[in-house]
Amino acid sequence: MCVCVITSVYLIKMEYQAVIFAGGKGSRYPEICTAKHKAMLPIGNVPMIAYPLHLLESAGFKEVLVIAHDDSVKELVAVSDNYGLSIKLSVVTIPQTHADDWGTADALRHVADRIKTNVILLSCDTITDVPLKKVVHAHRVHGAALTAVFSPTSSSISNVSVPGKKKKQQLEIDFVGTSKLKSSEDRLLFLSAAADFDETLDVRFALLKKFPHLLVQSDLMDAHIYVFSHWMIKYLASEKSLRSIKGEFIPHVLKKQSEVPVTADLCSDNKSDIFSYISINEMEKLIKTKSMYEDQCDDSIKCYSYITDGGICLRTNSLASYMEANRQIIKCWPYSDQSVPQVDPTAKVNTKQVCGETVIGAGVLVCDKVSIKNCIIGDNCTIQGKVQLMNSVIMSNVKVEEGCKVSGSIICEKATLEANVVIKDCIVGYNKSVNKSCSSEVVSDAEAFLMV
Repeated sequence: MCVCVITSVYLIKMEYQAVIFAGGKGSRYPEICTAKHKAMLPIGNVPMIAYPLHLLESAGFKEVLVIAHDDSVKELVAVSDNYGLSIKLSVVTIPQTHADDWGTADALRHVADRIKTNVILLSCDTITDVPLKKVVHAHRVHGAALTAVFSPTSSSISNVSVPGKKKKQQLEIDFVGTSKLKSSEDRLLFLSAAADFDETLDVRFALLKKFPHLLVQSDLMDAHIYVFSHWMIKYLASEKSLRSIKGEFIPHVLKKQSEVPVTADLCSDNKSDIFSYISINEMEKLIKTKSMYEDQCDDSIKCYSYITDGGICLRTNSLASYMEANRQIIKCWPYSDQSVPQVDPTAKVNTKQVCGETVIGAGVLVCDKVSIKNCIIGDNCTIQGKVQLMNSVIMSNVKVEEGCKVSGSIICEKATLEANVVIKDCIVGYNKSVNKSCSSEVVSDAEAFLMV
């Protein structure tokens, strides 16, 4: 099931809308999602969804339509007011009959009649400072059907110490195929998950014939930021068999780049294939109908990649990347105006031993003789005396009693660590109480979740 956020504004003299998919239940890390929707998980004490919303607002977007689960509406509506955003939110809920079985393409189809322009799609778990105006400009200049944003893979993710039971990290690797037709253009030719292949990567002859210079990379991360031309939304609305945007719809469109239209009339009312949905202006139509040149390599469908250069780009879709995002968030703190301070003025911090990249929320009480280094401490936590906290995420309303030592761990909301326990590389779930020391363990009700 997916949550969507739609916004609209004129960017670079052209109207765009935006959709944020934010309805996941956190099936990749159920240990920390027993009491929160994924979109509301805190990163630097700010809900995950606030970061793409801030990115859109920085680019000029003003209005937001949120499509959400019934039980997440209240929290999502409050994000704008609570975290220094001015975007106007209105909420529409997804039908209960499809709450668990819709994919991202289904969710986008659900709002297709509300999309009147080109559209920017984002995932709620993407944290980035990529300049959206440059992405949109590239899409417009190229006359693209699709522009997808990628970022060089960060080596730091593979080195992150993941709390909980020790197991081999399953890194998400994609095969990204591009062809550089000009110095400023990177045509996107295919995008597939490496897990979908065994030992060989098959490339169609028709693709190589049209694009003989093919570069295949496995060191790029799909940022899950896509720009679609409006006709793509109309086409998707008609293709109800496609359930996933990344897994099905985008590969389907990429494949069509190397095909020749079944009819020369791209503006035909016959909606039998993708080419009949393409919108072209009158001048382009005149050129195609009057020219004697028959273009066997028709570029009616053009897809491009936009690869970030510097800055930050993270997908917080695993425990490792969630920990890494909390570690790096100070480096890209979007609230330079201090509308969300790194140390809330209502916090009572009675120790001078606070160092590194630490965020402390509202209403926090930190007693004396406490050492804090590189931690996120949520609202209304109580940290009693002689406690040591290092490289950990402490969510809101947590109580850490005297003498505890916590490192490399995630402590979820309303949990209690009783006096003198040592917690190392652990996950303590919602409302759990721990009265003995533990290492690399999960104390949670996560077993109640079905892993998918």
